[in-house]
Amino acid sequence: MRRVLFFLFFIGIITVNVSFASAEPAASGKSVKVTIIGDGAFALVSGDYLVPGVRIVYQPKLLGAGGEIVSFYGQQQDFYLSALGLVKLGWFHLGLGVSMMVKLPRDNPDLWTSDLDKLMPAVSLGVNAPVWKIGPGRLGFNASLDAFLSTFPMPDNLNLAGAIGVPILFALMSAVKLTGGLSYVIAL
Repeated sequence: MRRVLFFLFFIGIITVNVSFASAEPAASGKSVKVTIIGDGAFALVSGDYLVPGVRIVYQPKLLGAGGEIVSFYGQQQDFYLSALGLVKLGWFHLGLGVSMMVKLPRDNPDLWTSDLDKLMPAVSLGVNAPVWKIGPGRLGFNASLDAFLSTFPMPDNLNLAGAIGVPILFALMSAVKLTGGLSYVIAL
């Protein structure tokens, strides 16, 4: 837990400090931004994920809208695709959409996988801070809190109360993923 809090604090400090140093002039005339995402994610119960993705946003000034396609490749060898519609306010975004398991995890009878191959709701709340000018775009930090159902291990030997409460708690703890990494933003 201490690592997660430190990570969030570190990203917050970088976001606030760098925003003044790397602000792009508004008169650039480029409103469409394509972002290539290379992240890692962590969920308390279901483990780690590799998270590549692409985001396209129309953002002429402070407000913007667009879409994002992100894939999550899990530690259990499960694979998910998420398609989200985004609303942006500066560097911050809110995404709502759907997620679906594309590949089932490796054979493990202790993993819950019921109905994950159907479309499920997905939510993303995050920040993308393009910091350094490199080539035609900007390299920066990407951090978000993503939520969608994913596989999780089912505990053994539960009593009646635990048989109801523990799976719900595990489902929530595997659904919320803390994502962070690098992004490359190109303005078109």
